[in-house]
Amino acid sequence: FSVIDATLVKDGDKYVLIFKDETKLPVAKKNIRMATSDAAEGPYGQASQPISPDWVEGPSAIKIGERWIVYFDEYTRGRYGAIASGDMKTWENISDKLSFPKGTRHGTAFAVPQTVLQNLLSQHSQQGGTEAAE
Repeated sequence: FSVIDATLVKDGDKYVLIFKDETKLPVAKKNIRMATSDAAEGPYGQASQPISPDWVEGPSAIKIGERWIVYFDEYTRGRYGAIASGDMKTWENISDKLSFPKGTRHGTAFAVPQTVLQNLLSQHSQQGGTEAAE
């Protein structure tokens, strides 16, 4: 089946490809699935069952502590959402616990050193908070 919006992460000794299922027929669902491999270049195994709600795209994954968070664009609902998992098998929808600036679309999550984060937050507050960021 057709896929788009893939992101690749390493979890232990496995590579995990997280992507949008772009199937159109027989029934379009447009959800996030994943497949694993022992090597980044593949081959990848069979696609998982959907791990997200339907009608989402643009997955971006990051490991925070012991949990993986996969963010996605809930484009038909006009918001951003996410799911979380400690084992990449069982996923919890945490979308109702998130807050993003209005109009947030596809993005990329990545870790930065604490000093970089503090500098960004300092610059943001000096410019007047959320109004300056929009």
